[in-house]
Formats: sequence, structure tokens, C-alpha cells
Amino acid sequence: MNTEGLGPGGPTCRGENNCENGAMSNPLEASLPPGLTRRHHQRLRDIYRSAGWPCQDMLEVELLAAGMLLRVFSAAGPETLRLTDAGVARLALVFAHNKACRSPHEALVEKVASAMARAGRVVYRGLR
Repeated sequence: MNTEGLGPGGPTCRGENNCENGAMSNPLEASLPPGLTRRHHQRLRDIYRSAGWPCQDMLEVELLAAGMLLRVFSAAGPETLRLTDAGVARLALVFAHNKACRSPHEALVEKVASAMARAGRVVYRGLR
């Protein structure tokens, strides 16, 4: 997931989209807590993809306090974490925003890389 441009106030985009300077065109943004960083969004995604095992660090404390995560206690095992509806909405917002912020150049790179991969060539993208 391309998380470049995610700032402390939530996702921001650099480019020709309607989301420059942090002004999001999505109405969900107003209902979600501000102050979540790219690291918070990554942790939400990691917990969503995993079995919900907690790391028990300050990131999770902040996500729990923001209402993005829910602690689940089970008699059969240890505590796990689950995303709340607000957490899922935040992930959807970040995904949609990142998708809208992709530049035409990245789209062209993806198209060329896909064509090369279909032709049996080894393709590397995103090298730094």
C-alpha cells in the first residue's frame, strides 16, 4: 500500500487531486478522529490481516483510545484485538485516498511491469 503523504491529521495528497493541503473530499474524514499517522494506518492494516495478536505498545494504546480497535477477551485463550467499524472505515478511507493519489507515472510503470511479467520477464518495482 502506498502510504506516502499520510500526515498527522490523516491522509493528505500531493498532486492534482482534490485533496491537497489535507482537505479531503470524502465525508468520512470529518467523522474520524484526527491525529493518526502512517504508522497507525499500517498497524490497523496489520491487525486486520492477522489473528489480532496485540503488540501492547503505545501505537495500540492510541488506536484503542481513538476507538479504532476493540479488545476481545476469550475464556479459551489470550486477549486479541479487532478493528471496530470506525477502524475499518479508516482503512477504507486510506486505501481509497492512496489509490486516488497515484500519479500517472506510477500507473504507466505498473502497466509496463505487468506486460513484462506476462511476457515471462522478471520485474522489480519500488526499489529504493
